[in-house]
Amino acid sequence: MQTEASLQDQLHDFCGVFNDHLRALAPHGPSQRLNDAIAYALEGGGKRLRPFLTMVIARHHGAHESTMMAAGLALELIHTYSLIHDDLPAMDDDDLRRGRPTLHRQFDEATAILAGDAMQSMAFSVLANEPTADPSMRMKMVAELSRASGPEGICAGQDLDLAGLSNARNHQDVLAIAKHKTAAMFRASCILGGLAAGLAGPILDQYGAFGESLGILFQLRDDMLDETGDEEKMGKKAGKDRDAGKATIWSVDDSLSSRDVLDLAHRETLALIGQIDNKPPLLQTVCEFVMARSH
Repeated sequence: MQTEASLQDQLHDFCGVFNDHLRALAPHGPSQRLNDAIAYALEGGGKRLRPFLTMVIARHHGAHESTMMAAGLALELIHTYSLIHDDLPAMDDDDLRRGRPTLHRQFDEATAILAGDAMQSMAFSVLANEPTADPSMRMKMVAELSRASGPEGICAGQDLDLAGLSNARNHQDVLAIAKHKTAAMFRASCILGGLAAGLAGPILDQYGAFGESLGILFQLRDDMLDETGDEEKMGKKAGKDRDAGKATIWSVDDSLSSRDVLDLAHRETLALIGQIDNKPPLLQTVCEFVMARSH
């Protein structure tokens, strides 16, 4: 297994290339303010872990570089749009994202809403117009990303998250929120990686199950960092979820401790990796990175 330091180096190299492609998507439409807002969002940084997962799986199975890049860009556009909307006063009402003012603070609420809407459209355009993928492959990738970003995925997750403790009473309820709020996009990241390489059948289901489990682990680690993390490293205020009455593994009363829930999710994710034949060796390192991250 590769080391976490090696993974950090690979993530750094990937982000250098990926961010160049992402910046190239900045629009040149008739509204300069909207163009500037989208460019601001695209340059906001982040680990780019979701498109990195897509690349790791797609490249391992021989996908075309252009196809895997298009899949990764579409995922990141949807992820970034969802963060813009989640930060709005009507949602989570956040002032900081990745150490910078959130988009609605840097510009205004209306511009933030429109930028998010535009980026959602841009994501599907990137997939639909990818020249190296055949029409069937493009259709399957669009369908998977639609599922992950719609009422069965992150939109449902955000609505459940907003309900907070009024609807979540135990750790199983928290896991159900995480399954939609965060894990849907991790699942899509892994499946799109497989689709970009032309995979079909059980192996796609295996990658999807791993991605969903990894996404739940990622969210549970987020819950822990919200309570114990360093604000400077995280680029946002610690304890905000608790103060807002959000349902997290720290806020519900259950027989299992928060650490027990996190450890169980970690073990389940590792077990799912073991079920995948001909898998990229890096998957286990990614899992350990998610478990140990500090921001």
